[in-house]
Amino acid sequence: MNLLFDFLMSNAFILVIIVGFIINIFKRYGEQSKTDQKPKRPLESKRKEIDIRKEVEQAKQFKKQAASIQAKLEEAKALSKSKPVQQASAPPLTVKTQRVREKRIEKPLSFSKKQVVQGIIWSEVLGPPKAKRK
Repeated sequence: MNLLFDFLMSNAFILVIIVGFIINIFKRYGEQSKTDQKPKRPLESKRKEIDIRKEVEQAKQFKKQAASIQAKLEEAKALSKSKPVQQASAPPLTVKTQRVREKRIEKPLSFSKKQVVQGIIWSEVLGPPKAKRK
């Protein structure tokens, strides 16, 4: 016994390895007991539940949209029965809209080389990362 104690004290590195091995075994045993207590659900069932929820929400939204469209259709039918059909004419252009159109026509686009280079750089900076582009 004394010989074993002297051997371990002279070789502290072996003692550290043995203690580390024992601690590792206890940690693994503790982790296994924790994982055994939790019920495991496969990922497929979670995905199916999420898909079903999305489909139900989409169906509800579709029903709401269909009801609102149906109500609008009935209103339009009621209006068409009460009023005779009139031909729609384009409203005359106001002075303000004519000025806006003239201003748009007057300003041609022009860019310098420096502005083009800066635009390309900003598109790279503000755009999605290259790793996510396809």
